[in-house]
Amino acid sequence: MTENNVSITEQELQKLAKLAKLSLSSEDIPDYLNSINKLLDILGQLEQVDVSELADEEQSFLIQQIIMRDDEITCDPDIEKIQQQAPEITKHFYTVPKVIDDFQEDNDV
Repeated sequence: MTENNVSITEQELQKLAKLAKLSLSSEDIPDYLNSINKLLDILGQLEQVDVSELADEEQSFLIQQIIMRDDEITCDPDIEKIQQQAPEITKHFYTVPKVIDDFQEDNDV
């Protein structure tokens, strides 16, 4: 179990892989479990960082600096030119193949 008491099991990993339509070999599973659980440890450590001494204004400023930016148009796209590259267009919309199946959760994963 990881330091922050959050980890995933092999069964949970297999279920996630199935939902994401990934095929994992049985040889790869231990490496993936190790990597994911290390990441969960790091996230757990981040949750423990004490930010209580930061004033609300400082936190807000930091968030704005990291996340917020002005919306600027960086180019004026030629929509017709872009759509010429698409395999199929229907009424000015890109036509794409269905990639999400009707998924019913089953107990075999």
